[in-house]
Amino acid sequence: MGQKLIDESGNKYGFLTVKELTKDKNGRTAWLCQCDCGNTKIVRGSDLRKGKITSCGLSCALRHQRSGVFKDETGNRYGKLLVIKRVNNTTNGKAKWLCQCDCGNQTEVYGTDLRSGKVLSCGCYARETRSNKQFKDETGNTYGFLTVLSLVEKSPKAIWHCQCRCGNEIDVEGIRLRSGNTKSCGCLLSWQEETIARFLKDYNINFKRQYTFEDLKSDKDKKLRFDFAILNKSNQLLGLIEYQGQQHYQSIEYWGGDDYLKRQQQHDDMKLQYCFKHNIPLLVLNKNSNIIEEIIIFINRISSGSYNL
Repeated sequence: MGQKLIDESGNKYGFLTVKELTKDKNGRTAWLCQCDCGNTKIVRGSDLRKGKITSCGLSCALRHQRSGVFKDETGNRYGKLLVIKRVNNTTNGKAKWLCQCDCGNQTEVYGTDLRSGKVLSCGCYARETRSNKQFKDETGNTYGFLTVLSLVEKSPKAIWHCQCRCGNEIDVEGIRLRSGNTKSCGCLLSWQEETIARFLKDYNINFKRQYTFEDLKSDKDKKLRFDFAILNKSNQLLGLIEYQGQQHYQSIEYWGGDDYLKRQQQHDDMKLQYCFKHNIPLLVLNKNSNIIEEIIIFINRISSGSYNL
């Protein structure tokens, strides 16, 4: 069954106005068109719609271009683009048009590129197509402490709703999950904590993570957590270990900027004072620490009772 004929009668393509249905020299269905210069030309409908033929001939198109006579595209739609108005010609004399894209952006496009279908959007269509091709379904995948539950939004960047091992839920960009930049809801502030945890497990050291005290709370009545508590065989507290990432020392927009830094340092000071007041050994580590060596020394001292605050 042949393709359904599209009636082009009265349509305008470039300098051509479609007059009536006819046949080309090969006997195929075509359209008799009137050029703005007065000449007529028989053109296939597909060549009109694709912008391949826009005048009765090259010399005619060149004459129109040199004379400054262009098709008024104002109000026409091409793909996602709605033509708003004519803008100044380029140095080569080609007409340009200001277009409003359905996504909200504006762009300037050559009239020939609009009519030929070369440009159909401000660029968002190509980005969406590329994004769809690159899209990866993360549902059910686990990254660090996070398990992906569902898709929040797909464009312009895929964002996933995740559940953290601690029970909290968080929305994360897919690229941050795959790159390893985000491994938890925030309870795991540094992957170095996992290094510490693995070391303690490998050496059969009794410990507990995210250790709290009933009488150590923030101004919002939330318990302040220590990364690790070292315990004896009777589960009595021997000492505490904290790993402080860069968010404890400098303002980072991702963590909340200056407000977060101020609050974090206030909590760090509260924990330090609490340990001093209650005579609890505390080891504070950071990126400059020799983590394993310092932990070994710390544990030997608190186990032997030779630790002094």
